[in-house]
Amino acid sequence: MGASAVPEFHALQSDRRMVLSYGTLCAEPRSEIARLARFPGADVAPNWLTAAARIPEPRFARWPCLAPDERRVLTAKTEEAREALVALSLP
Repeated sequence: MGASAVPEFHALQSDRRMVLSYGTLCAEPRSEIARLARFPGADVAPNWLTAAARIPEPRFARWPCLAPDERRVLTAKTEEAREALVALSLP
């Protein structure tokens, strides 16, 4: 979601919006996947949840391998994304 979508996100009723972090998904896959599945009202079968919780895995950072110009672009886009995340936490 880009920063331009933040007002639309906040315009939704609180029970119609959800924020999911990849870092949290990797750290706590079972609870985050269960939360994600329950969000639209799906039932979570224990065997499905066990299998799904094995999928997320942390990845090593690949940005150090980028060319300097690509790193600058990535840095700028990352800052935009961080600003959007901060905006999501506003009331």
